[in-house]
Amino acid sequence: MRLADWFDELDRSAAGNAALLAAMRAERVVFDPGNEDDLDDLREDAERIARGMDSPQHPPAMLWSGIPAPPPADEVTCDYHLVVSVGGTKTEFAMLRLERGELVGLDLQSGREVSGAEEIERLKDDLRMATPVHGPECPDGLEMVRQIVAHMSDHLRPHRDTALARCPGVLLSFGFATRTVRTGPRLLGGLAAIVTRMTKDQQPFTEDLRGRNIGELFSESFGEQLGWTPAVAVANDTVMALAYFLGPRWRPRFHRVGLFINGTGTNFAIAEPYAVRADGFVSAPGEEYRPDRLCHGRDLRAGETAVDFFVNYESGGIELIATRTRFDLSEEYQIERNALAGGNAFGQQLRELTRELVSPELWDRLRDGWSRTGASEAPGGPEVGRLSESDGSVAAVSAILGGIELEPGEAAALRLIARAIVGRSALHAALVLAAITRRIGYGRGDSGRPDLVAVEGSVWKNAGYIDLVRAWWRTITGEKLEVEFAHEPSFNASLPGPLYLAALCG
Repeated sequence: MRLADWFDELDRSAAGNAALLAAMRAERVVFDPGNEDDLDDLREDAERIARGMDSPQHPPAMLWSGIPAPPPADEVTCDYHLVVSVGGTKTEFAMLRLERGELVGLDLQSGREVSGAEEIERLKDDLRMATPVHGPECPDGLEMVRQIVAHMSDHLRPHRDTALARCPGVLLSFGFATRTVRTGPRLLGGLAAIVTRMTKDQQPFTEDLRGRNIGELFSESFGEQLGWTPAVAVANDTVMALAYFLGPRWRPRFHRVGLFINGTGTNFAIAEPYAVRADGFVSAPGEEYRPDRLCHGRDLRAGETAVDFFVNYESGGIELIATRTRFDLSEEYQIERNALAGGNAFGQQLRELTRELVSPELWDRLRDGWSRTGASEAPGGPEVGRLSESDGSVAAVSAILGGIELEPGEAAALRLIARAIVGRSALHAALVLAAITRRIGYGRGDSGRPDLVAVEGSVWKNAGYIDLVRAWWRTITGEKLEVEFAHEPSFNASLPGPLYLAALCG
């Protein structure tokens, strides 16, 4: 995709709404790739973001995972692990193993093994629970952990003397802020995650859990409820999902591999060099040792060794400068300030841009019509994506928005706003990638091997989104990139990822 073609198409889709496109240009919602002043601002912003990545005082943090990057492997096999993902909305789990890179799951209801993406997804969906939220039935964070373990134990109890007996431990993706401490040489039982902050409906649990080792809490609760005290490895969900793309199907073909999650939230993970002391990266009892990232101004010192560790970069917390608009709200979740991810961020922008740049009356009509569908309070990320891909006709736009009555100009305006929102998200993704290119050369490839951007999350499903990110990335860096994008399977690497992590790094 050529950015000039994208912008020209945007301009053509503004027929009858030229004033709206001009207003979005003036508000810096839309940037013109043919305008040198716009490009200068964006390139300067990429440099600023890159400098922030190398500043420990500058949010958002690049968080050390405690997991060193493994060498490429020819075959990936491991026995059953209990794979658990705890997020603000839902908790999912499954008993899984790898057989020569193929995912095998245990159906806890029938006791039979299944394989294949659809069957594994079914297992996960059948076992899903809503993550407990603060309230009379769950007054504190310890009760949250107990209820999650109780739900899993009910399903696991019949298999305690069979599959559970051969299960070396738990791989826990924890979707809340933690700091990592490596307490042992092995991944299971040697990777501790200390809670720093809970968010969303679990925010009131922060004081109960702050400073607590979440892996130990889960292990102790399993011991109390199931008589099984497993070794637990807790890692950020992005880092765990990235490990899927380190298997033999992908890793040997690429120089560097990074994972960009972009859906309701947004994170980026990649391996970067750290300075490890002579005693190694495992902390002594009572110690919380984390090596220093080797970045601009930090070189190896006597006795240190450079080791590549995975890092999680909380890209959703990037502060907007060049692209900041008056429509970006600072709310509890940073993704809603940064406008990179979908979910609430896309819905928020649709509301604000429609109300402020078209008419409050149109938004009120849209909101009222939408409420009659029985859906959420207002259209969100999925609807914005579908609007951006529609032909802008009254019939198409009305169908997406619950059948509201629209004039042709109103339908075209809503489609134009949606395309601007999705395009703005792609620009922000490209700014993150351009900043990483500035720092470590990611995207340039090496010795004939390209780099890989593995992607996961709903926003990447928008038609043309990957091509738009790639085009902005090239334009901002001014370089000929050697990079490929990939998503497997079905934009969801979160289930096999932890198993690859255990098999490759354990």
